[in-house]
Amino acid sequence: MGVDGGGTPLKGVGRFSDVLGRYREWLIGICSRYVWSGSEVVSARVKLFSSLRGVGIDAYGVLTEEVASSMMRYVRAFNMVNAISRLEGFIAGGGLERASY
Repeated sequence: MGVDGGGTPLKGVGRFSDVLGRYREWLIGICSRYVWSGSEVVSARVKLFSSLRGVGIDAYGVLTEEVASSMMRYVRAFNMVNAISRLEGFIAGGGLERASY
């Protein structure tokens, strides 16, 4: 059993290359978070943001707006809109002391 397609220790998985294909996006997401903080990537990002600023594009602003928009999809999906104020109200009203388990 090996990664050359001759077998795999995981039942029902098939060839390693098949697994890589199915989980490519997930693997890229997990692995890339370490790459983004590398000095070469940081340097390239600074250069890119500077170049975009030169043509009137606020790359940091665009990026943060996109991240916030993406996060809001999860906030809405998990009904967490106004979660902080609701938690503060819960705590002020006795919080966990009144909760039944």
